[in-house]
Amino acid sequence: KVTLFPNLTKGHALSF
Repeated sequence: KVTLFPNLTKGHALSF
């Protein structure tokens, strides 16, 4: 499982 954080300030997280 990979979790990507494109924008930490906005708290966006994509989990694969």
